[in-house]
Amino acid sequence: MWLLNTSTYQIVFAEDPSQVRYAILSHVWSSTGEQTFQHIQTIHTSARSSFPYTCEDTDPRLLDVIRSQLSTKITSCCDYARSQGHPNLWIDACCIDKTSSAELSEAINSMFTWYSQADVCYVFLSDVSSSENPVEKLSFFRRSIWFKRGWTLQELIVPSRIVFLAKDWRMIGTVAGLAKTIEDVTGIDADILLHRRQLQTVSVAQRMAWAAGRETTRIEDEAYCLMGIFGVRLAVIYGEGSQAFVRLQEEIMTRIPDQSLFLWGIQPDVRCFPPPPATLWPLLTSVSMVHLRASKSAYLFASSPMDFFHSKGFTPVPLGTFSGMLELPDASRPPLHTPSGYGVYTTLPIITLSIPAEEDQEGTEFQAAILVRM
Repeated sequence: MWLLNTSTYQIVFAEDPSQVRYAILSHVWSSTGEQTFQHIQTIHTSARSSFPYTCEDTDPRLLDVIRSQLSTKITSCCDYARSQGHPNLWIDACCIDKTSSAELSEAINSMFTWYSQADVCYVFLSDVSSSENPVEKLSFFRRSIWFKRGWTLQELIVPSRIVFLAKDWRMIGTVAGLAKTIEDVTGIDADILLHRRQLQTVSVAQRMAWAAGRETTRIEDEAYCLMGIFGVRLAVIYGEGSQAFVRLQEEIMTRIPDQSLFLWGIQPDVRCFPPPPATLWPLLTSVSMVHLRASKSAYLFASSPMDFFHSKGFTPVPLGTFSGMLELPDASRPPLHTPSGYGVYTTLPIITLSIPAEEDQEGTEFQAAILVRM
């Protein structure tokens, strides 16, 4: 893990991040770009070469030259972190050598851990003023683009301590003080934000719903930014497109016994099975196949987090409890879901539902494969 020294602005390597104290930055990248790992190295090399003698790392004249070439975001964040007693800082833009595909893959898979191990996470909101009240209904805080990005979801949930900073680098508040406001904005329960409830207790569908509507620059990042949320790891393959989200769901399916993974594409006004068979069809066909991005062999899976937009509020039921509700004899046999070249091979409990005859119409009997109970 590479870290930025907040006093010298040098990038240093930490072999074991868990043994190093550091602050971490969460932000939305500027439309004009950010200074990268290579930019920082070049700035240091150029600054040192401008002196006819060898400079100490803390030489004020050297630091002045370096500061003059660094972005305001980097210097301001270093200044703030240093003022709070943090000698090291991690910023995704400049602390990952993206020219190394192996390092990039490791960083993306480790990011959840790095945010969880940080002493504090500084959330820089470039579109929010420190003079406003963030709690007010029409505040810029509530409307900040930061709440609409894919990667910032885990950056909101994971850190043990979060400080929100306005565009002038003044403190707006902490997640502890703004938890209810953030819950209103994101739909994420305050107990999750405050770590009073474990992330693993939230259904897969609910966690996917948190990501619905959030945007990523690369389509693959729709999946990669959620790996930590579900505790899985994936090979990072930029260029695979929406197949990354299919791979994410396959990995979740094999590791988490929660069938709410399949509760996507639900209409907001359809939450249970009504008696007449005809009314089942809106639930089964609420997402047109034409609009699915995923491969045709993967229709059991959603095509993007957006398909889970209305999948909030589902709670997994233990297998024994579930089987008892349906009076199934094989309560000890868990459902199986196996990916294959033809899609997903699955076994599910089947129950027969009967609708009594009405007037001159015959009764109707049909079978339903049961996933979960709400």
